[in-house]
Amino acid sequence: MPLPAPLLHANASASDADLAREVRGHHDAHAAVRFVADVLRAIHAPPTPLRSANDFYERFPARLVLDAFERRADLRARLLHAITGGPHALLRRMPPGDLATQIELLVEDDIPIEERSVRAEEYRLLSVPEIYQKMIDPVDLCTYVALRDLWAYEHHDAWWTTVSDVARRMLVAEIKSIRRHRILSDTEILDRIGNETLEDRLPLAVRTQIRAASRKAAADGRPFSDTDMFECTRAGNVERDLVDEFADCVPALVLRAVIERAAEVLQLATSDGGTTVVASVPSLVAATASATPSARTSPAVSPSVRPAPMAPGAQPSFSPTPSVRPPALPGASSALRGATLTGAAGTPAAARPAPASLPAAREPPAPAFAAAPLVPLAEDESFGAESTNNPGGGAPRDFDDSATTQVTKGPGGRRR
Repeated sequence: MPLPAPLLHANASASDADLAREVRGHHDAHAAVRFVADVLRAIHAPPTPLRSANDFYERFPARLVLDAFERRADLRARLLHAITGGPHALLRRMPPGDLATQIELLVEDDIPIEERSVRAEEYRLLSVPEIYQKMIDPVDLCTYVALRDLWAYEHHDAWWTTVSDVARRMLVAEIKSIRRHRILSDTEILDRIGNETLEDRLPLAVRTQIRAASRKAAADGRPFSDTDMFECTRAGNVERDLVDEFADCVPALVLRAVIERAAEVLQLATSDGGTTVVASVPSLVAATASATPSARTSPAVSPSVRPAPMAPGAQPSFSPTPSVRPPALPGASSALRGATLTGAAGTPAAARPAPASLPAAREPPAPAFAAAPLVPLAEDESFGAESTNNPGGGAPRDFDDSATTQVTKGPGGRRR
């Protein structure tokens, strides 16, 4: 939707009634004007307004507003008459700059209470900024002042990040205004919130009420639309609908994403970052997930390095990778072994004990035959041809005593 510029009246001599009709036509023709006017009413709605009258006057001072009302002498005269009590005919003929000077003087130092009889009775106990804010109609302000400036007044302090009844009321008022002026369809609003949020956040009683209305629509042979979903939760309270349920249980950032989407459609977002980032629910979830490291995150794998191609006829050369040794620890030298070390705090640490002596090497086990006992031969046993020690027969072999300790010569040349 194109954002309308402040209204400029072509006929400067038109009557007050004709100018008012042009303002009404401008209001009815542009959803942005209607939406921002609803926002201004919600900002200053009693009993707990989001912005004070002093905030409003500081953001839209008298000189700015009265210059915007240059073609509307009736609006200037009505505002000044409520503050100063001057006659309408005289105030209409005064230039906007002179009227703004009077308001600025009274804002700085108002007249005493006993001299405020010139004001209406309901305004005598109010400050000048409070009268100023009450006497400026939001429709007139949205008609003659740039809408982006008014929208910046709404969101400049990110009020939706604070949990309060005022923030909840503002969210409800703005989303209901979006639905009333059909800036976003009910389907897009529900899509922005998301089915998972609806299932997880809405109370069981509300979900049961929606399912009952859906089954009734099916029994009647008619479709159950998204608009029916908003309207079926009204029950006996005609003012409360599904938007009020959203404000009670859906996170404010999710609902704010709906409002920011409407501001994007109306082109209220400025090019220099004059509004918050428009984000949908999936992007909010993705941002939350990226901020929280996952326990299943796989370790980063360094990319493989491919060798450069060799020139034709070149021989491959292999350069072994040098082994990397860990740095030597301080005090590892044998010369320092047993010396007194100094701790981190500067106090001497206990001397390093000398390593214990290594145990003696174990002797290898003796062969199995060495442990066998010596068996003496019988007296009549000889090493003849039948002996198993001389299977080939002939003279017996003489064993060298130096070669074995198992067999020795006894008396008579016999072996034992």
